[in-house]
Amino acid sequence: MPDRAALFAAMAEQYDQIVPYFAEFGRRTVELAAPAAGERVLDVACGRGATVVPAAHRVGPAGLVLGVDRAAPMVAALRRDLAGRPNVAVATADAAALPVPTGGFDLALCGSALFLLPDPAAAAAELHRAVRPGGRVAVSVPRETDGGWPFLRPTFLRHWQAAGLPGTPWPAGTFDATAVLSAAGFTEVTAAVVAADIRFGDGDTWWRWIHTMGWRAALDRLPARSRAALWAELSGPLAAQAGPDGLTGRYEMTVVTGHRD
Repeated sequence: MPDRAALFAAMAEQYDQIVPYFAEFGRRTVELAAPAAGERVLDVACGRGATVVPAAHRVGPAGLVLGVDRAAPMVAALRRDLAGRPNVAVATADAAALPVPTGGFDLALCGSALFLLPDPAAAAAELHRAVRPGGRVAVSVPRETDGGWPFLRPTFLRHWQAAGLPGTPWPAGTFDATAVLSAAGFTEVTAAVVAADIRFGDGDTWWRWIHTMGWRAALDRLPARSRAALWAELSGPLAAQAGPDGLTGRYEMTVVTGHRD
């Protein structure tokens, strides 16, 4: 399996910069988590700040958002992006061993990342430890959506299997965040599905984009010839989907929320 920390470190400068996919779902996740003015928020596997930024807006100058990520280049990029914001701090940390006080936060967030971590159960236990009694958690997980292009996933899977690779290219589909958070001790765990339309200039933009996110791990496992054949087969159908405003994909995430008693 690829070293995901190294992978995301390598993608740090381009991560969520081509289209605002994570930013859009981060905003929706924060809306459901509903941090209040003055609260302390922990964002684990924070990336380039998709949930840090909207959370910081909501907690205001009296609150604090601490974003942590294993990928040091991601942390450096976010620190640069958010320089001068007194209610935001960013640090490099392992989600399974957070350098934070027990019960030190009102809310813990983990956007589009828990299912990618080496030990999701340990990370969920740390989220539970980090929030105070009465505190909350919100975790988002991508759903197995195809952007509204039904040819996409079967084509990808066919090239994946032809290359002799096991399983499927997408790791999120079998991940049950509700069960993981419940096992960590959270109560009143509920799930909601949120959707967003993401606009790409064209198919080439979409192809560049999937090389700057979690899909990159699957793409890197394909031999170069298989990747080229995959894009050759996808490029025409994607071009046919484009309208006057370019190519638009519809994506969904499950946002799971819970409380600490």
